[in-house]
Amino acid sequence: QTPRASQDNYRESLGGSACRHPAALFYGKSPFTMASRSPLLCLILCCIALDVGSALPLAATADASRLPGSPALSIKRASPLDLGLKPTVDRLRGGAGAAVAAPAKPRGLHLGPIALVASFTICNLLNYVDRGLVNGVLPTLGEDFHVSKTHLGALTGAFMGGYCALCPIFAYLSNIFPPFLLMGIGLTVWEISAVMAASAPTFQWLLAARVLSGVGEASFQAIAPPFLDDAATDSNRGSMLAIFFCAIPVGTALGYVFGGYMEKLYSWRQGFYVLAALMAPLTLTCFFVNNTIKKPPAPAVDAAKPGIIDLFRNKVWLAATLGYSAWTFTIGAFAVWGPTLLHSVHKLPLDVADLHFGAITVAMGILGTAVGGVLLDKITKKGAKPQLEDKKEDLGGGGGGIVTMSLMLCSALTAVAMPFLFLAFSNAPLSVFYFGMVLGEFFLFSTTAPLNGVFLWCVSAEQRSMSLAVANLVIHLLGDVLSPVIAGWLWTRTGSGTTAMTLVSAWLGWGVLLWALGAAASRNA
Repeated sequence: QTPRASQDNYRESLGGSACRHPAALFYGKSPFTMASRSPLLCLILCCIALDVGSALPLAATADASRLPGSPALSIKRASPLDLGLKPTVDRLRGGAGAAVAAPAKPRGLHLGPIALVASFTICNLLNYVDRGLVNGVLPTLGEDFHVSKTHLGALTGAFMGGYCALCPIFAYLSNIFPPFLLMGIGLTVWEISAVMAASAPTFQWLLAARVLSGVGEASFQAIAPPFLDDAATDSNRGSMLAIFFCAIPVGTALGYVFGGYMEKLYSWRQGFYVLAALMAPLTLTCFFVNNTIKKPPAPAVDAAKPGIIDLFRNKVWLAATLGYSAWTFTIGAFAVWGPTLLHSVHKLPLDVADLHFGAITVAMGILGTAVGGVLLDKITKKGAKPQLEDKKEDLGGGGGGIVTMSLMLCSALTAVAMPFLFLAFSNAPLSVFYFGMVLGEFFLFSTTAPLNGVFLWCVSAEQRSMSLAVANLVIHLLGDVLSPVIAGWLWTRTGSGTTAMTLVSAWLGWGVLLWALGAAASRNA
């Protein structure tokens, strides 16, 4: 007998068509025939069977009590709906079948509050080290690529352009796709940008790499804060946000120091390779995490979902955002030109200038952000839940609401910071510069946690991601996208770095005014 005849006889000895493999119901052929013609097809069918479930129900009709020797089971031709696949199809399409299907246990890792804070803070830290690295080696970049200060300022503008363009898009997509999957994709783009920057043959190539770096970072910055807000309790909400946002000044300052020393020992290019390697484990982990952002309960009656235009109609959100734009304008110019000012005006070697300015930013960033977080915790404990739809009176009523007090605190702290910054840039000796910058940055960074809390609490729960994303878009477009270029232009026109930085510091007055107006609007809400 031929091998095929032997297989067919064996099939008939086992009961004929009754013993056909379930997959044969779709094709009308036995599995032996399929395997002999296409082993790959048989492998694919096995994978489908394992994915659908360990037991694929057969559409069979039989008398369970039939006597021995009675006819074999009568098999009818089955459709995918008969095989129980309709709920699976409906789930993929978002149809009604999802409501009746048994809930499946989420696959992958589930991170608790501590793991979320730790991983997010490390990722945020590396993001800002990347930013600080570029700012710490600007004079070297100017020499390597033979470009002016205005062109060097455009590096930050290019980064912010990519960041601002994609931040709202990632926030919107986080309501459709798994958030950690989006973060994994974005951080992969970020790593590609780091390799591009390290190998950049021209200034235009480096400029393109910075745009991609902003695109990659946008996925993380738009999605991470709502996770922290969900994981926090009323007693530790400010501390948790403070830990996360503390990575901003610390990472930026470490970037200065890291860039300066990499340039001294090897080259600034190797610094980008190191950052890409450090971020790789976090990027890979994102593809296996199943945490999701909490959604508010669906309303009994269908209502129009709030959109971006509703944010701009929110007077509290608008005042907070425009005030933060002025704050970001000033801080962005400091971040780019601070080490260069010490190098050019106070004649410190570049690596020493990076170290000193970075040390001030790290110390005051940690201390200021921590103090702001403690103050926010005290404010939060006076209210109930900082959610607009739950306790509106806890947010605005009587001047004692969380949002009202947070904005008043930010306005007061910024007003105190301004005189110290003017002192630092008054052509005074180096010791006076250090004194003014230490106190000025301390009070400025104390506003970080309360201000970012306002963006989470002055909107409904479902708007939090979009609130932060659109706020980031506005504050960067009106802030540190423009300020490095403007500060570089002012430096070139006036011939004085201290004059340029003094004018930049004066822009903080808009933050003081706008946050006070936002507090008044919140009180009257």
